[in-house]
Amino acid sequence: MDLVLDTIGKETIQRSLEIIRPFGRLTSIVDIAIPQSLLEAWGKNLTIHFVFSPQYRAKLEALTKLIERQQLRPVIDSVLSWDQVVLAHQRLEQGGTRGKIVLKFTEN
Repeated sequence: MDLVLDTIGKETIQRSLEIIRPFGRLTSIVDIAIPQSLLEAWGKNLTIHFVFSPQYRAKLEALTKLIERQQLRPVIDSVLSWDQVVLAHQRLEQGGTRGKIVLKFTEN
């Protein structure tokens, strides 16, 4: 991976360091609840951004509750495999999609 966006927290940063390519990027928008070792990131020359927005925490928690109660659901146009990323971009550029195009990654 060239880029990881951490919206989950916990051990996500450590797991992400294993799959990010050298000179990749990691962005986290969650508080770091447990100490993290970033030595592996330094060795890969990664760019890491931590974005903490406590003023939005209540809003994000309210959205989470709506999603958990299935009162808010994303509209998904289609689910494509990672090797169809070019097709996904073409469809977005052409317009006419209704909802999000999801790229599905599988573990090897």
